[in-house]
Amino acid sequence: MTEHIYAGAFNVEDRRSRRKRVVLKTRIRELGYPNVAIDVTNVSAVGFSGNCVQEYRVPSVVAIALPGLGEIRARLVRAEPGRLSGEFIQRLDETQMAILGSDEMKTADDGPGEPDAPAA
Repeated sequence: MTEHIYAGAFNVEDRRSRRKRVVLKTRIRELGYPNVAIDVTNVSAVGFSGNCVQEYRVPSVVAIALPGLGEIRARLVRAEPGRLSGEFIQRLDETQMAILGSDEMKTADDGPGEPDAPAA
């Protein structure tokens, strides 16, 4: 049986922040370790989620590269085989979110996010 690991960092308002669906092939690294590939699938002012073959532990601190923003530090709040979610150490501001919404990011506004189901 696969064990899903979650951290309870997000509050309800954070989980409902506007998310942008993205198709972004980029890199992520745990601080002090080399970069690995990640396919980011959504991003909001408070965090991101994506698909990554590297296994990480919650609450690892990572640096994720976001085009136009550089490396952004985040704390992982969810880690499952092949899937990660992280909370940015510092929320993205409106200017940073506008960069993520630019045409070069190929985003589609997803609207308010729905909370993921808690682990059983």
